[in-house]
Amino acid sequence: PTTNARLSSIHVAAWPHVDAAILRAQKVQARWAKVPGDERVRIVLAIADAIAKNSTHLGNLLTLEVGKVPSESLGELQEIAEVAAAIGERRDECGGSLAHPIRRYESRDQTRKSLGWYGEERALPIGIVGKTTAFNFPYAPFAWGALPALATGNGVVWKPHPKATLCAMALTEVIDDVLRTNGGFSGLVTCVDAGDDEALTRRMWRDGRFAMWECTGGEAMGEALLKSLASEGTRRLGVRTLLELGGNNAVIVHADADVAQAVESVLFGATGTAGQRCTSTRVAYVHDDVYNYFERLLVAGYKQELRIGDPFTPGVNVGPVFHADAVGRFKRGVDGCIAEGSILVCGGRALGGNFVEPTLFRAPGFNHPPTAAELFSPVLHLVRYRSGQLPDVVNDINRGGHGLSAGVFTGDEDVFETVASALRVGIVNLNYGTSGAEAGENFGGEGRTGGGRQMGPNMFRTYTR
Repeated sequence: PTTNARLSSIHVAAWPHVDAAILRAQKVQARWAKVPGDERVRIVLAIADAIAKNSTHLGNLLTLEVGKVPSESLGELQEIAEVAAAIGERRDECGGSLAHPIRRYESRDQTRKSLGWYGEERALPIGIVGKTTAFNFPYAPFAWGALPALATGNGVVWKPHPKATLCAMALTEVIDDVLRTNGGFSGLVTCVDAGDDEALTRRMWRDGRFAMWECTGGEAMGEALLKSLASEGTRRLGVRTLLELGGNNAVIVHADADVAQAVESVLFGATGTAGQRCTSTRVAYVHDDVYNYFERLLVAGYKQELRIGDPFTPGVNVGPVFHADAVGRFKRGVDGCIAEGSILVCGGRALGGNFVEPTLFRAPGFNHPPTAAELFSPVLHLVRYRSGQLPDVVNDINRGGHGLSAGVFTGDEDVFETVASALRVGIVNLNYGTSGAEAGENFGGEGRTGGGRQMGPNMFRTYTR
């Protein structure tokens, strides 16, 4: 995306290639499921170590293919290490074997109890997990699901975004090498490049050999997946889905907030990855008492701290959007915001190639249509609110229907608890922005975001039956 130069030519899979990959994954998974849980976890940790050793190469490839600045590319790879560490800490919970019950319980029925009856719960692998990932984060969201799935005895077939295929192939090669040299499990994790072939993708979704589809992408993709599964009727009734379909995320900067801290978080949240994160900050609701100060500091940050350009150039912290279509979406989005009454504060221009200016708008008030839409560009709206209007702020955030992440900047925990309990989102951060994920905590949202949770306390149960 930085230069629009051709990087490579890739052979796009046809159905016979996909079919062979699924068959191989099934065959290897049947052996993998018999490996003791401790040994599976050891191999998963070895995979994470191998990825860390190759982080420079993988990070540079991510910067080259996707356009992230190197610090963000390496940060994405660090998330894989954190997921692996969480798996290692909780290895006793991974289950995945008939030989090791995860829970034993006594009967409450006195007759059964007198006979010495007891029950055991065992967690078995579900089989083959299908993964689709988006262009903007090709590594971390894959690992969020793939590593726990492997730890619990499953196989993974990965269909990456066609504009981040090199990253997917490189990561799969590292993983496969570890699996091959630790018991001959090559093919347990496989990458299939379906390109833009929608018919092939739908055929994969409907294939009965997949026990689960875990997908990161846009709402259109999620809707297409669910329709494909529904078209199969009861034949695919039992397939599991875990969808993460983006978010239109907001922060609230209350009257007692540390404004400098809030500005720092919002600046990165709105412009990191050129505004192309599912957790990017799209709207900041700022209390009237601190609004002018907040906007002044934020505008200074936009004008003085952001450097746009080739992400390989030292000092650059905003790279390109990922292709020409995204530039067009940015232009249409900015024009649409202005037409709806948004007041341009700074930015707003396409700069040539795939580079755009991070853009700041003032919204005229609540119920402003552009603040309810996910533009997926570095565009931020500021909304001023007064004392007594927190319920209106919460309603304004909830009306859009996305429900991924929010941040509340306040020194009053009662304010935070009140707001957090009313927001229909999966993640609410206190005195922190909307971006990022914690390997030990749930990640996911509500409503149009898709539902379901990755990582967190149920990271293993998601992939077992």
